[in-house]
Amino acid sequence: MGTLYDKDRNLVHRNLDALREGIIDLMVSNSDFLDAILLGSSENYRVLKRFDLMRDRVDEILGDDAKQPRALSAQLKKELFEKDPTCALCKQRIQHIDDFPADPIAPYWRGGKTIPGNPRLMHRYCNLARPKAD
Repeated sequence: MGTLYDKDRNLVHRNLDALREGIIDLMVSNSDFLDAILLGSSENYRVLKRFDLMRDRVDEILGDDAKQPRALSAQLKKELFEKDPTCALCKQRIQHIDDFPADPIAPYWRGGKTIPGNPRLMHRYCNLARPKAD
């Protein structure tokens, strides 16, 4: 769609997951975007509306990059693991601190923060196998 041509490639790569989720959210839940597709996709003002909405969403996601780190610090990850090394999905013990990605309860792309109350611990397999809607 031409919304990434002027963006820093490293910034985009760091935020690919957030961009994907944000764009999917735009396509499913933004009534203006849906109207611009469903009511007629070739009219000039509808095409421009889609581009503007997409550009705004991309700018919003990439603009937050410098403000909030996406990865947990080693210290925070250690604290979470020592507090309760139980997988949030299968309820089994996580055996090693490197065996889990911290899965955010409130997704980063939706404004979730990298703070102690947001990540939940899951085995890597459980995190990959879980439904992404929860």
